[in-house]
Amino acid sequence: MTIRLIPATVGFAALLFAVKAVDVWQGSASFFPADLVAQVTVAPAKAQQPPPAAPAAPAGNATAQAGQIVFTPAELDMLQNLKTRREELDEREREIDLRNNLLAVSERRVQERIAELKVVEETIRGLLVQYDKQQEEQLAAVVRIYEAMKPKDAANIFNRLRMPVLLEVAERIKERTMAPILAEMDPVIANALTIEMATRRALPLTGRPTP
Repeated sequence: MTIRLIPATVGFAALLFAVKAVDVWQGSASFFPADLVAQVTVAPAKAQQPPPAAPAAPAGNATAQAGQIVFTPAELDMLQNLKTRREELDEREREIDLRNNLLAVSERRVQERIAELKVVEETIRGLLVQYDKQQEEQLAAVVRIYEAMKPKDAANIFNRLRMPVLLEVAERIKERTMAPILAEMDPVIANALTIEMATRRALPLTGRPTP
């Protein structure tokens, strides 16, 4: 009798454990918040969904969005022509600058040469004045010598002088001294000398109008 009660007791205990387990499972929801349970059950499903694809940008705006400018072939040709023209203008400007520099150097050299020529001219003029002065002094000394000579002796010397020299001396001798000398000279030479002296005196002075 005792042996038969043990199996019955074990079966009853198992049945009671099953009922308690069902009650525990049904009442477990009261121990966890509803939103936590929803997150646990829903989150995996959302994680598996792929992210929405971004809308494709229009093909025409791709270059503009990249910060670049697209030129047409005609615009590229115009830009190339402008570049070539600018290079030609730059080259022309360099040539003009070079010519201006060469002209400036040439002008400076010309001015320096003119200044040198002026110095040379002044030097020559001074030398000519000095030479004329010395020549005049020498002629004055020769004239004094001929004026102190006898007319016949002076005439003999005048007959052998070249006409340019004779003319320079005869013009500086006083008229009252030159007249006796002409009378003693060779008539042909005296005649030629008289013509030269008259022609020179008849020539107009420089800077004065002819009467």
